[in-house]
Amino acid sequence: MVYIALTRESAKRIMYKDVLKPLNRQYKMRMKFNETTLTCTLSNGSIIYLMGVDSSEDEKDKLLGQKYKLAVIDECASFNIDLRELVYGTLKPAMADLGGTIAMVGTPGNLTKSLFFDITTGAEPGWHVVKATTFDNPFMADKWRKEIEELTTNQPYIVETPMFKQMYLGQWVVDTDALVYKFDESRNVYEVLPMHANGDWQFLLGVDLGYEDDSAFVVVAYHEWDKNLYVVDTYNKSHMDITDVASKIKELKAKYDIHKTIIDGANKQAVEEIQKRHQLPLITAEKQGKSDFIEIMNSELILGRLKVHNTKGSELIKEWQGLVWKEKGTKREENPACPNHLADAALYAWRYCYNYLSAKPVPKPTPGTHAWFESEVSEMESAAEEYFKSLEEATKGYSDY
Repeated sequence: MVYIALTRESAKRIMYKDVLKPLNRQYKMRMKFNETTLTCTLSNGSIIYLMGVDSSEDEKDKLLGQKYKLAVIDECASFNIDLRELVYGTLKPAMADLGGTIAMVGTPGNLTKSLFFDITTGAEPGWHVVKATTFDNPFMADKWRKEIEELTTNQPYIVETPMFKQMYLGQWVVDTDALVYKFDESRNVYEVLPMHANGDWQFLLGVDLGYEDDSAFVVVAYHEWDKNLYVVDTYNKSHMDITDVASKIKELKAKYDIHKTIIDGANKQAVEEIQKRHQLPLITAEKQGKSDFIEIMNSELILGRLKVHNTKGSELIKEWQGLVWKEKGTKREENPACPNHLADAALYAWRYCYNYLSAKPVPKPTPGTHAWFESEVSEMESAAEEYFKSLEEATKGYSDY
């Protein structure tokens, strides 16, 4: 069998030291331990392998070409790699020879865009789901109860926090502090684009390129009289080649009279090809300081100045509601297990919009009214003041006659 944790060190700490070795001593099982390969060989020849595969995508390749009776993946809610690929692409073929079983274990967390979430919430068929809290563990129930009593005595509102619901009750509740984008349906959706008497809407297109991952397109609009930015259209699809991307850009430009297209510049060859072969003017997206600009964009979301069309099943809204920050690492970055292609396309377009400078003009008073008279006097006084100020500047340095 193979036991899989996040890292080799965590596999050793959780299973090797605190489970397998104490079992061996207690029941005199005559296991042979190899510290170098982190394996445990039983007296009947069976081998237990301990591995950590979340440090990079390459680690899971070490599982290829093997056959297992049992595979256990621990701490599933904390994995950054694609668990769907690990389970169905790597482990499942290795279970065929012995008719093996795959078990996924973990405590709910903030990552809801994962195979583990889909399985434990019933969205993924073919799995047998067992749920339990620590109260179901007879060796821990009393200790757990006392700990919760102490917590609730000192902090009675802790029972409402996502951390408590995740760790103590085993519930899937996303901590909003972990979300990358602070989207809220109560303030960030709209039904119909507002009508303004004068001025034109400015349409911009943000494009995030992918192939195996989605290519994503987000059209936004702002008006010289409106401080809000509106997402009016989105599209995303995988396996789009350069011509497909160029065709979609042309289609959206024709539909919305887009005057700026901002595109992910990571694939420089693709961007040059789109510009030269397909005659499309493009602006390469700024990527420096991404997390800082996300926080500025979040201010717009919190103020309700960034709105998305209330389309049923909006993929952009789904991304914003599921995209969380990576829990571990030296720098702040998005969890790679979460899709973010539409979110990135929206960010590219948002950075080139000037809706924050927009202001609706103040209507002038009706001629002949008292308010009109006062405004005329004020304008004449201002004009006179400016005239004498400029005259003073022009004559500075000359002697009086």
